[in-house]
Amino acid sequence: MEAIAQKARELGLIPLGYAPAALAPRGEKSFREHLRAGIPAGVAYLGKNQEARNDPSLILPNCSLIMSFALPYYQENLSEDPETGRISIYALGRDYHKTLRKKLDLIGKHLKTLVPGCNTRAITDSAPFYEQFFAEMTGIAVRGKNNLVRVNQGGSWVFLGELLTDISGAVSESRPFSAGEQHPAPCPPGCRLCQTRCPGGAFTPQGFKIERCLSYLTIENPGEIPPEMIPALGNRIYGCDECQLACPENRKLLRRPPAPDPDFKCRYSRELLSISALLDLTEEDFLRIFAGSPVFRIGYQAFMRNVFAAAANVPGNPEILRKLKAPRDTVYPLTLRESIRAQSAKFSKNGEA
Repeated sequence: MEAIAQKARELGLIPLGYAPAALAPRGEKSFREHLRAGIPAGVAYLGKNQEARNDPSLILPNCSLIMSFALPYYQENLSEDPETGRISIYALGRDYHKTLRKKLDLIGKHLKTLVPGCNTRAITDSAPFYEQFFAEMTGIAVRGKNNLVRVNQGGSWVFLGELLTDISGAVSESRPFSAGEQHPAPCPPGCRLCQTRCPGGAFTPQGFKIERCLSYLTIENPGEIPPEMIPALGNRIYGCDECQLACPENRKLLRRPPAPDPDFKCRYSRELLSISALLDLTEEDFLRIFAGSPVFRIGYQAFMRNVFAAAANVPGNPEILRKLKAPRDTVYPLTLRESIRAQSAKFSKNGEA
């Protein structure tokens, strides 16, 4: 397996390890615990295709082995300016699915030269699969209290990917690619920083409430943004990174962060992400600017809904208020109305903020 690990490193991947496909049913418990609070609109797909999750041979016939890899993406690019929109770090560049799949396919081709006749399939969360479970099974990944997996070289700032194969005589137990690789430290006893610093208060004594997660609200959520959640969004217009930024183990692991793939380099200037400028964005502008990025998949209307919500949190700004009040077609009138109300409330009767 060292040849596979070496190929992965050459491609900028972190080789985690491999495990028998027969272990898949053991991932169901943690998966169901994660969903025990229910599945809200927008992520109903999580509750489907459970049979395939428990039996990888339904994804790749005769699948016998799962190889797990991670692709780091962290970069310094955060805006605290309330008048500049903030996009989650993972979405600042190209859509990771294509980049990661290309790398996994290259590893698959390499494997076929080593084991002629074998078949492979790359998984980049594009199929029903327990990716976090299999990453943990390698012994060099650990799940944090924010439900995200951490690895030594990249913290939780990684995309997980798997290569399924039907190699005969596969291993009977899970193993890391590198025998000397250390297990990342678990969450420190009593540490709940990722939970207490969640802006939306998604971590509750009753469990994780996804409808209060800002990533869910700005990405998967098909509806309006609840008025009570708009202040928590701040200047976020796509996703949220707070539970990762708060993690002390993440900070330790990223003292010397690995360079992200060039595909993930930030595409957007501060001027482009100005809330005022984004309020002028047309659908044609959106399609041109965000083509090939994760942001593109939520569509123009949902993106503008997020911009409306962020505009509500900008300090009193007459230009932004004027643009919010301008005639426009939107399928999210309640979020727009709340933003207008919030901006208007920031001005006194004489028109001064």
